[in-house]
Amino acid sequence: MRAFYALVDDILTWEEFEEEVFSINPDPHDEESENLAAAEVAEKYGRLHLKISELNSKPTLNFFFCKIIEIGPVIEFKRDDNTPGVVRRVLTGDETGEAVLVFFDEKVSGTEEIAVGDVLEVAGRFRSLSTINAVDLRRVEKEIFLREDGIKTLLPVSLKALVLEKSGILQYTKKDQTFGEMEVMFVCMGKTTARIISWNPENLTGITEGMSIYISGLMQKPSKFKEFILGDSSEIKIIFRPDELVKPEFLSISDLYEVLSEKNDESADLTKKGAFDDKISDSFFNSYKIEGLNPCNITGFVTSIDYVSGLPHNSGDTLWLKKGILCDISKGSPKNMPFVLWGKHARLPVFKGDLLELYNCRLKKSGNEKEKAKKNSFVSDLTCYEIHAGYNTCVKVLTGSDTYESNDYKDHVCEKIKGVLECFPEGLYLVGELGRYFLSDNSAKDIKKYFSAGDEVILYGYLKGRVIDVVSAEPVLYSQTNIEERLLSFKNKFFN
Repeated sequence: MRAFYALVDDILTWEEFEEEVFSINPDPHDEESENLAAAEVAEKYGRLHLKISELNSKPTLNFFFCKIIEIGPVIEFKRDDNTPGVVRRVLTGDETGEAVLVFFDEKVSGTEEIAVGDVLEVAGRFRSLSTINAVDLRRVEKEIFLREDGIKTLLPVSLKALVLEKSGILQYTKKDQTFGEMEVMFVCMGKTTARIISWNPENLTGITEGMSIYISGLMQKPSKFKEFILGDSSEIKIIFRPDELVKPEFLSISDLYEVLSEKNDESADLTKKGAFDDKISDSFFNSYKIEGLNPCNITGFVTSIDYVSGLPHNSGDTLWLKKGILCDISKGSPKNMPFVLWGKHARLPVFKGDLLELYNCRLKKSGNEKEKAKKNSFVSDLTCYEIHAGYNTCVKVLTGSDTYESNDYKDHVCEKIKGVLECFPEGLYLVGELGRYFLSDNSAKDIKKYFSAGDEVILYGYLKGRVIDVVSAEPVLYSQTNIEERLLSFKNKFFN
């Protein structure tokens, strides 16, 4: 019974667990019935036979089914105290993801009795999807399907990709409490995207955004997002030939509507057959409705954008978000769909008319539509879907004009704009009669040396949509006559 309690010990005390088990099985001397009752309690709280995507470190143990994909070699090592040890890693998976079971020392011998293709029932201590210490397991007769695009091996792999974003050098704290440096790179491989982590930033020297590259010697890391580790033995080659360059593939809003219409037709048939009942889960409903779309790359023009707003987070930090409407690039019969930018993406300067490229974003349904689905009613309204760009999304903003019909970059015309400097969560803006203009990062740093928020200035610079790259600036100076005229105008406007 203690083993089943380890599955829920983050949400129940031992006394509460015993009480619930006793309510199902009041005979404490019947050990078999008691274990069945304990399993029933664990199942009640959704902790019996989790999917790999649901594994977490909150309880002491996780209990789940998985299929063996690959069994690694037995590796000898020495611990910090110089004592020898052995370890073996076993790559497993299900339809939601992959996880690595780790066996140390005497437990390694148990791996001799399992083979690739076996389905296991595992009780393990979760540290990460790359490290689950197997406490107990047994072979079972059960059918498990694997992800088509999931991890197939723990051996080094190669890929060809387009560099979307580099984080710059980041500091982190090692296990021994010393500081180390790392760099993260976001890449696109056509339809899919991935994060590449380099624990030695020198390995990415000379690699810039927009390059097509070929990387060998990558170690894929089990994760809810596709991640790779770039080691010192990895090799990067820059691709120069035009016919070999990597080009990202996007879905337009019209593409989304077309696929979602097909999915809705299929689920309508299931609804009529009674496939959806009152116990249907949000995760099942969402995964079925938009299977093949999550995650995906989506592009479109911004036709409406709200100001950034913040929500209090459990950590005490502010969770930023920004909502808007994305329009189809197609000029025929353009479709619209709401989108939400989360976290650091919400602080990007995005304006009406900008072209957004959202890599590895997700579609979600509003809460009201989920409730309708649970009540066994079919929903055909496709406008209930939203595009969400979160932590694992890369957002590229290609600045445009005020209207999405054109994308007129005024790169070679030095503009003169007058307004007041104002600070927003996204950064520094110039607010004037013609609207808001965002100052590029370098421009904002220079302007802040000489001016403060609230100062009225004239900026000279080059525009890309609503983003200005400042060349020079000067304060707005008023004579006594100018000030008197402005005060009189203000009085006439508001008091007459």
